[in-house]
Amino acid sequence: MSFRNTEHKLYRFDQFSLDLDRETLHRDNEEIHLRPQAFAVLKVLLEHSGELVTKNQIHRAVWNNRCVTDASIAHCVADVRRALGDRGFELIRTVPRRGYLLDCAVDAELATPVTGQPVWNRRRLFGARRSALVAAVLFSAVVFGFSNGQVRSGGVKQRVAHDDAVINAALKVDQSRTTVAINGDYEKGRFFFKRRADGDLQLAEDRFKAALAVDPEFADAWVGLAAVYIAAIGHGEKSLESTLPLIGDATNHAIKLAPKNAEAHLRRAAFLNLSGDGSLAAEHVETALELEPNNK
Repeated sequence: MSFRNTEHKLYRFDQFSLDLDRETLHRDNEEIHLRPQAFAVLKVLLEHSGELVTKNQIHRAVWNNRCVTDASIAHCVADVRRALGDRGFELIRTVPRRGYLLDCAVDAELATPVTGQPVWNRRRLFGARRSALVAAVLFSAVVFGFSNGQVRSGGVKQRVAHDDAVINAALKVDQSRTTVAINGDYEKGRFFFKRRADGDLQLAEDRFKAALAVDPEFADAWVGLAAVYIAAIGHGEKSLESTLPLIGDATNHAIKLAPKNAEAHLRRAAFLNLSGDGSLAAEHVETALELEPNNK
């Protein structure tokens, strides 16, 4: 923490103020925490209040043209709307496929803090948003199908023979359960999906489908199947055009069967992002955060 007694710039809008020096957002006397990228997105919108701010403009201003998807922008806007509470969607309008517009009057002014007033380092406040960061990382992972560090070679993938007994031992599958046909296939599907050796995505897909053949209402298997399809697109093993409807169907089943499954909402967010609907994707990320606010 440091102490300053210099003038700094404020943006005042509606019942809020954005302090550029301290990088904080306030509603009256209440401080509202925003992660750095969400703060930067709000700053850009305030600088162009009443104007359409395109996604490209936000991309350049916040990320300096580094490689990010529209979903990253949508997630930041969702963070800002959540911070603004009930006024969020009224103040920040989405212009479909183009960008966003801050629809309110904005006053820029200089203010002098009280002598000795602390200026907080935002890095110390970052822990308060850890859950949101984790969700963002998970969101990126499901969109791109990250392979947990595995280096994947191009060309034809060689299928590897697997010993079910070894896998069962590793997973500690309870053979006495009457639902072993379902749970066994599901657990093996997750095993292959997490391991990601050559051919494992296809093996995971086969196992999840086997579980669903026994119980079509097994929501977790639908979630797993959607995850496989998304990862397969990321690895170039399946085409976006042919696989996107399969992801949509799998996530639709998962959410209908288990509307409070946070992972199902993250997979649905990935589907919507791939479909070009970043704003609705961000809403599903928000739902996932609400369902699992303590997700580390």
